[in-house]
Amino acid sequence: VQRLFDFFETSDFELVLRLVWQASNVNRSLEIPDERTHQAYVRVRDSLIQAVRSVHPEYEQVTQHLPNMYQYLKGFDTVLSLNYDLLIYWT
Repeated sequence: VQRLFDFFETSDFELVLRLVWQASNVNRSLEIPDERTHQAYVRVRDSLIQAVRSVHPEYEQVTQHLPNMYQYLKGFDTVLSLNYDLLIYWT
């Protein structure tokens, strides 16, 4: 996994996942057997899940803050979350 991030000089999980997914599709379209690319995708995906879990609080840790967050957010017509933060979803 780290080799992929190093090669593409990025820390962007979505970019690496998309690139590996595209590589898998190219291999499949050209009928190139390539289990290694699929395994790389799985490893990057699992690493992303681990990274999110390691930094994101558990629901029980933030429950008391959700009503205040709700009061703040309801003042907006639209709220978008463009990352893996579940706080907006929970609110």
